[in-house]
Amino acid sequence: MNKIMGVVLSLSCLVMAAQPALASDRVVKGALVGGAVGAVAGHGVGDALKGAVIGGGVAAATQHGHRGRDARDGAVKGALIGGAVGAVAGNGGHDVVKGAALGAAGGAIIAGH
Repeated sequence: MNKIMGVVLSLSCLVMAAQPALASDRVVKGALVGGAVGAVAGHGVGDALKGAVIGGGVAAATQHGHRGRDARDGAVKGALIGGAVGAVAGNGGHDVVKGAALGAAGGAIIAGH
């Protein structure tokens, strides 16, 4: 059932990516690609959402100009906050790294827009 959901979600993402209104935003494209990869390679909707966050964050942080610089600054702050939350709420170093990665991606998306 999870693989079927992944295929459906990835096809939906690809259809949405073809729309011209979304084609101009680099962060949206990164989130769509990351979501599709997370859906296919992961184990459900949660992995697809994590992939979308990571893809959007990478796309935001690699932009040129002041938006990219702001996104990279936000990624550093988000990584610190996410790592701290992972350390407090998690079960070890693995959760700290996961929290830092998701925090960095989220911080890049928020600060870059």
